[in-house]
Amino acid sequence: EMRIYAYVNGDRAPLSYPAAALRAGITGTTVASITFDSQGNVIDASVEKSSRNRDLDRECLKTVKKWKVNPGKKNGQAVGGRALIPCEFKM
Repeated sequence: EMRIYAYVNGDRAPLSYPAAALRAGITGTTVASITFDSQGNVIDASVEKSSRNRDLDRECLKTVKKWKVNPGKKNGQAVGGRALIPCEFKM
């Protein structure tokens, strides 16, 4: 099984290559826009820039929704925010 990795704040998070896309040799990059809370939980994710393949876009969103990020700080307190996360699928 092939594993692809994307990076968020230096942490490797596993991203599975959709089987149909892998068999068809489809590659691409989906850019996900995430919103996270002050604990680093992803509370919303959407496609900012599509890979132009529905399976790759869907896998990217499914994966980033499970991630925990390092929230930013404002006046010494952890705060939620938004980030753009590229999910690259390549062979």
